[in-house]
Amino acid sequence: MKHFWTLIALFVSLHSFSQDVVNDTFSMEPGYANMVFYNMSDGVVGTAPLANWHIAFDVAPMGSSIRINGGMGVNLYEYGDADTWDNVDASSFSGTALYNDQTSWAAGAFNQNGDGGFDLGWGDYNVVTHVVTGDKVYLLQNLDGDWFKVQPQSLASGVYTLRSAPVDGGDETVVTVNKDDYEGKNFAYYTLGAAAAEDLEPNEAWDFMFTRYMEDLGDNYYYGVAVAHMSPATSVQQLDGLGDPFADGEADPDAFVTKTNEVGHDWKEYQFGAGYTLASDRCYIVNSVSGEQWRMVFTGFGGTTDGIVELGKVLETAAPSSVFENTNETAKLYPNPATAGQPIQVEWAGVDQMTIQIVDAMGRTVQTLQSPSFRTTLSTGLPSGWYRVVTSSDQDRQSHTLIVH
Repeated sequence: MKHFWTLIALFVSLHSFSQDVVNDTFSMEPGYANMVFYNMSDGVVGTAPLANWHIAFDVAPMGSSIRINGGMGVNLYEYGDADTWDNVDASSFSGTALYNDQTSWAAGAFNQNGDGGFDLGWGDYNVVTHVVTGDKVYLLQNLDGDWFKVQPQSLASGVYTLRSAPVDGGDETVVTVNKDDYEGKNFAYYTLGAAAAEDLEPNEAWDFMFTRYMEDLGDNYYYGVAVAHMSPATSVQQLDGLGDPFADGEADPDAFVTKTNEVGHDWKEYQFGAGYTLASDRCYIVNSVSGEQWRMVFTGFGGTTDGIVELGKVLETAAPSSVFENTNETAKLYPNPATAGQPIQVEWAGVDQMTIQIVDAMGRTVQTLQSPSFRTTLSTGLPSGWYRVVTSSDQDRQSHTLIVH
């Protein structure tokens, strides 16, 4: 049974103009067969079959996460050190399953059991060569029950190397995944035995990926649920106890979070014999990847039968009018994404002086500086979140998206 409310127009916003509720409906298909990529401004911007991959490689410039497709029944276990490759025996193996981190894209199942420093779980990072060298062999079981031995061998100069083979003695496959082939994407998706990874994410920016996922429901009890996973460039604040979730409640600018599962799965609840019900007093304030702020309320869910999601949304604030994109890039920003506390460099050419402004997801200017040289260092104290870095001179003005993990 689906739960609905009468949708109410919000007539007061930070820009003092009225906005109507926008209703949207889309489907992950029966059995949650598709990953659905959703942008708050544009709606669905892409879909991809969830069953088309086993392993996902983090292709962000500083990324080293390797995740598994737990939502489609992929199980992962740490088997032993790298020298156990030739002697893997699944028949007598018993171990503890590894899962993707619930709150961060940056820690996949292969990254578990690391020390949080230079030990990344699947390998060790060398601070001199900047190469990650794999030092573990894993057992991976797919949905059909087939066992594979898998070893991420290295991450060097932005290229992952991974080898795999069926445990029953089939052919070994070595695949390389070059981050440069997936510019602007979050992950490259790989099916064991294939010759190459796939690009399944849309070219358009997205705020949420609706998919099936293995979530810890408490006490390490993992269960496959439909979730809304948040983009690394998006932040959210949940408001509860609202009489009218489309109009009541105000966001706290300091309470936005970037946890992957902040929206997660608990916006709906399954009751035996009654189907799904939704929290009628809850909304999510979303700082979108586009720079807009939206109020989002889930209004219906069809479950595994049809995978339909229904929501209403209200535009709270538009992107700051002083921020716009110029495709004639004379300035470059790096590293991006960056780590909180990491120095961020801006370089440019062709002008003698540049004014640089950092605007947070709420549209507030958090830093402004002028530099007469051709390189400057931005604040290292930026907390995790989404920012616009606006560079302007007498000849040019640009806006760059900055993501801080």
